Amino acid sequence: MGRRAVWGRVISAIPTALWTAAMLCYETVAVTLAVVFAVVLHECGHLLSFSLLGEPPPKIRGCPGGVRILSARSLSYRKELLTALAGPTANLAAAALCLLFARQAEGYLLLCATMQLLVAAGNLLPIQTLDGGRALSAVVSMKTDAERAWLVCRVTSLLCIVGVLFVSLGFLWFRGQCIYFSFLMLVFLVLHIQETETV
Repeated sequence: MGRRAVWGRVISAIPTALWTAAMLCYETVAVTLAVVFAVVLHECGHLLSFSLLGEPPPKIRGCPGGVRILSARSLSYRKELLTALAGPTANLAAAALCLLFARQAEGYLLLCATMQLLVAAGNLLPIQTLDGGRALSAVVSMKTDAERAWLVCRVTSLLCIVGVLFVSLGFLWFRGQCIYFSFLMLVFLVLHIQETETV
C-alpha cells in the first residue's frame, strides 16, 4: 500500500474517531447506545442484502463517518441500487417499529426512532461515498453513458457537500451544534477535490 493510500485511510478515520470520542464524553449512555444500535443495524442491512442477492461476503473498510462495505466483485446497477438502499431501509423499518411501540416506553423508543431516522437520512445524502451517492450513481448509469453519469454524480455530490457544510456551519455558529457534521463535510470536500485532481 502506498503512502498516499495510507494517509487517505488515516484521514478517513478521523471523523469517526472524533464522533466516537464526542459520544462517549458528552452524550448520555442512552444516546450512545441508540446511535450504536442504529449504525450496527444499518450495516447489517447491507450485509443481509448481499446474502439475499447471492453475492459473496463484502469487504469492510473505514471511511469518513463510519465504515464502507465494498463488494467482492462488480455488481450490476440493479444490485448496486438494492445493496445501497438496504442499510437506510433497515433503519427506516426499525424507526417504524420503535414508533409503533413508543406509547409503551415513550422516552427511549422515541430516542431510538430518532437516531434510526438520522442515520438513514444522513446516509441517503447524494454524496458519492454514501449510500445515497451509490444509489444515484446506479440510477443515472442505467439511463446514460458512464462518463455523463460520473459527471452528474460528481457535481451533485459536490453541491450536497457544500450545502450541508454551510448549514452545519450555520448551526455551529448560531447554536454551537453540528461540529461533527461540519468537520465531516470538510473532510468530504477535501477528499472530493483530491479525487478530482487525480482523475
